[in-house]
Amino acid sequence: IVKPPLLITLISSRSVLTLKSTVKILCTAENDNYHISWYQQKAGAGPQFLLRATDRADDLPSRFTYTDSGNQDYLNINGIEAEDEATYYCGCAFCGSAHTNDVAFGQGTTVASPPSVVLLSPSQSGSSGGEVSVVCVLQGFYPDSVTLSWAEDGRAVAGSEVQTGPSRRRADGTLSQSSVLKLSAGRWSSGHAFTCRVTHPALTSPLTKSTSAAQCS
Repeated sequence: IVKPPLLITLISSRSVLTLKSTVKILCTAENDNYHISWYQQKAGAGPQFLLRATDRADDLPSRFTYTDSGNQDYLNINGIEAEDEATYYCGCAFCGSAHTNDVAFGQGTTVASPPSVVLLSPSQSGSSGGEVSVVCVLQGFYPDSVTLSWAEDGRAVAGSEVQTGPSRRRADGTLSQSSVLKLSAGRWSSGHAFTCRVTHPALTSPLTKSTSAAQCS
């Protein structure tokens, strides 16, 4: 899409939230002479028109509403659902030139939910011999762009001893994923700390959980 020279400044930002919560996405223009439109872009697709003032896309759920407050315009999502996982844009036609109807877009706002992380240690009864497993379980996140890694006393662990499954959609529409770290019983009982490290767009910094045989004794 060709972006004409702007006579307005469109601003919006990332929004991190949980299901059923309410989000207000702000778009600020230099003045109130233009009508702002809102668009939704899901992964792998182009931007789709949502609404502009009283104009609404066909079958747009009623939880999407619009607020015009001078040069500040808001897209409201009241009780967000997992299907609303997307990036949202404000846009303005005829804002750059009287001779073009190209749409100038603001910065995208991505709606995301961070994962919760649970680290499951081997049971004491199962760690006396053979192989044991440490399991890292992620739940309640979207979009599907999580990265998970393992470390032993701060040193990266990879290869066949790490078995990470695909993400799965849960009944509430969010995602879950698990990763298993396979260890010999002797390695587990050595007292080393084993850490699951998770990154996701909804996290401002990596989330880590650690365990060791000493913590479980």
